[in-house]
Amino acid sequence: MKKECSIFLLLIIIFKFSYSQEELKLSGVYKGKNLYIQNPFSEKGGFCINEVKLNGEIINDEINSSAFEMDLSLFDFNYGDQLKIEINHKSDCVPTIINEDDIIEKKIFYIKNLKLDSKNEILKWKAKGNVNNSEFIIEQRRWKKWVEINKVKSEISEDFKQYSAKVYLHNGKNLFRIKQIDKFTKEIEYSKKIRYESDKKEVNLLLTKVETSVLFSDKTFYQIFDEYGNEVLKGYGNKAEMLVMKKGKYFVNYDTKMTEIEKTGKLRK
Repeated sequence: MKKECSIFLLLIIIFKFSYSQEELKLSGVYKGKNLYIQNPFSEKGGFCINEVKLNGEIINDEINSSAFEMDLSLFDFNYGDQLKIEINHKSDCVPTIINEDDIIEKKIFYIKNLKLDSKNEILKWKAKGNVNNSEFIIEQRRWKKWVEINKVKSEISEDFKQYSAKVYLHNGKNLFRIKQIDKFTKEIEYSKKIRYESDKKEVNLLLTKVETSVLFSDKTFYQIFDEYGNEVLKGYGNKAEMLVMKKGKYFVNYDTKMTEIEKTGKLRK
């Protein structure tokens, strides 16, 4: 009898505990910003929040305070990755996500049928957008970063329109995406990524000391930076003219490589 009473009492406690809890849910996308949460006191004792989950994983580091920051940068999210936040809290209080707009997904444009014509190195897609947009920015993953390689003017349209842009393949895995920025709110949005494995030949730099031109073994997309990290030249071809550059050290990004060179020739004025 004593054992049955103990089980009955335990069931009551469990039921009362579960009944006294509520859950606040929020879904969105990562936009490079952290979340700030107000955590009031509960009349039942302690702070309001019992547990916080981010994409199913429990994160309880900061919940024992009246306000805390959920540092999303610690989770290695990429811009646009989906976020699901679940906040378990006591029933007599409600926590507040102060800046929930910073993860709410707001579509600037809609894009579909993103594909690559690898033979002609043309990226194609269909899109419709609103009045706040002016151009599509085509980016490629090169040299451990996303690099702008082309721009295409966008049109205001309620229906999907066809767009295309020239891109530059390199040896191995190629990764592209389309970026758009709202002119007024400065909100940034990215398309899904498109991947392509290319069998193009590897491009090499022919000389690391140059007088007038940087020479490559084949045509390639390149960027040249001065010793302070300022971009001084960008283009596509098998030669980059440096006649107007002063002597000194420069850094060349080309194909999938990054190399240091020295300009030795005279500056042409």
